[in-house]
Amino acid sequence: MITIAEIGDGIAKCRRDGASRKAARLSDWLETLLHLYSAQILPIDLEIARCIGRLSDVARREGHAPGLTDLAIGRRRCVAAGRY
Repeated sequence: MITIAEIGDGIAKCRRDGASRKAARLSDWLETLLHLYSAQILPIDLEIARCIGRLSDVARREGHAPGLTDLAIGRRRCVAAGRY
């Protein structure tokens, strides 16, 4: 879900910057991906959200500053792989 939001943000930026053809191509591409792979899109549920908060705290304590997006993607992939 986070990656989809990031792509949507990029599409909106293209439109805002006047790159309407690029925005249309990206939008069509995203819709195709969503159609083909919607069953494989991993949601962020309450458990994941809470864990992201804990991971963020651990990272800051160790002197790192990963963005929320990186934490969410990393945590969600670990859950999907059965590692947490």
